[in-house]
Amino acid sequence: MSTALRKILFILIVVIILPFILYTSMEISTLNEDEEMLEEIYNRQLEAILFSINQYSDDIVSSQAREMEADIDQVTDPGFESQIPKASKSLYFINLRTVENDKVNYWYSFAELQFEIWKPLIDSIFNRHSLLTDRLVAYKESGFRKIEPLGSISLDQREYSLLLYLLEKNDVMWYCLTAVEPTIFTEQILAPKMQEIAREDFVVLVKKSADRSTVFATDTLTGEEVSARALWLLPDYEVAIAPRGRTIKDIVSERTTVNLVLIVSLSILMLLGFWLVFSNIRKEMRLAQNKSDFVSNVSHEIRTPLSLISMFAETLLMGRATTEEKKQTYYSIIHKETARLARIVNRILDFSKIEANKKRYDKALVAVNDVVKQVAETYSFHLQNKGFKYQVTYGEQLPGIQGDPEAMVEAVINLLDNAIKYSDGVKNIEIKTGTYGQFVFIAVKDHGIGMDPKAKKQIFEKFYRITKSDVHDTKGVGLGLSLVKHIMDAHQGKIMVESELGKGSTFQLLFPVDKINHKQNAEDISR
Repeated sequence: MSTALRKILFILIVVIILPFILYTSMEISTLNEDEEMLEEIYNRQLEAILFSINQYSDDIVSSQAREMEADIDQVTDPGFESQIPKASKSLYFINLRTVENDKVNYWYSFAELQFEIWKPLIDSIFNRHSLLTDRLVAYKESGFRKIEPLGSISLDQREYSLLLYLLEKNDVMWYCLTAVEPTIFTEQILAPKMQEIAREDFVVLVKKSADRSTVFATDTLTGEEVSARALWLLPDYEVAIAPRGRTIKDIVSERTTVNLVLIVSLSILMLLGFWLVFSNIRKEMRLAQNKSDFVSNVSHEIRTPLSLISMFAETLLMGRATTEEKKQTYYSIIHKETARLARIVNRILDFSKIEANKKRYDKALVAVNDVVKQVAETYSFHLQNKGFKYQVTYGEQLPGIQGDPEAMVEAVINLLDNAIKYSDGVKNIEIKTGTYGQFVFIAVKDHGIGMDPKAKKQIFEKFYRITKSDVHDTKGVGLGLSLVKHIMDAHQGKIMVESELGKGSTFQLLFPVDKINHKQNAEDISR
């Protein structure tokens, strides 16, 4: 990046970007504070509601436990089952067993379940939770009754929640394992309390945690729930809260959303505008520099052949060529430099036509090998004169392509010119044809200076040249590869470039196979 471009970038950042970032940060910070405050308010409301509902359910079960505990010494009486509070039909079964001896075991089913069938399941539940039962005993010995949920089981195609707690009377402790039907428990026990809490402000729901299906709701939910927490005694279920109607949170949230969208949109537009402005400035500065280099290079490139033509023509006119051999040499130099000058002018004219969108291509069925042979025949003298060795490898049975032969020749010659310009010690060029998928390719490989990845991205830009030191170290006007790119685009083709700094480059021109005449190979087209 040039010094001038750095200064422009610095000014744009200081004048536009930094103030805007500061303003945006302040606005977003304010929005975040509003959101955090509202979130905290609703979370506190939710926690209070949850605590109240959970505490209520715990009190209900504790009350049932106290009633059973009062009559536990009558557990052997035939009428004891009728004294068990059935929690409004939510109980499915109760299993009582003493802590000291699990064989002292009593089973009360409210669905006519046979204990012999379910005893293995019940025993396995106690075995799995042996540490928990020990902890319940420790709590009870400290004067505290803890009600522990043990998850859910499926019985008779219905799901039941297991609760375990301790009963104690006359120094005898009993485990009490109950199966509760969550839906009935919610509808008949928790529902009145939830209605009382919700009133006209909220909708309170109980949902299954697994599939988020609603078990009970105090009203029809029209919006989204704010949050949810698990129930203490029914851990596979959760209670959720949602505002009823339009609340302050809705209003503030809408305002926050609108402001946030505006800020983000404005930020994106600002950054996009900044990037476009900077990119255009950078592009224009680079283009201006390239144009300046282009004028300098064209002047240099044209001056050299004109000077040689003028000098040797003057020598011939003044009769200083005393031998026929010298005359032929001078004629050859004049012819070569004239051809070189013509190529420069043709490239500039072609580029001018491309810029004016007037360049036209006359396409026909072409054999790629014929194009390469033509280039090799007309360009071999120039290569040998420059001290280059070259090898041409022709692919066999190549399908024909639709192309402009003159444009294709021009593309290959441009690649050869580049290979000559950017070859240092190893003056060896390889030309190859073949197929690559649905393409026929022409590859030109040199063993020159190569290029870095950054240069590979720019080589097809107009006026761009890779230089070894200053702009006159390598001849050219920076239009060759730009013309090649235009030719390949006009042929719906591709250019593949492989290059390694210090080891050379390989350019592949890929022409799509003519689909109509794809069976017609190069030899057929040549004949």
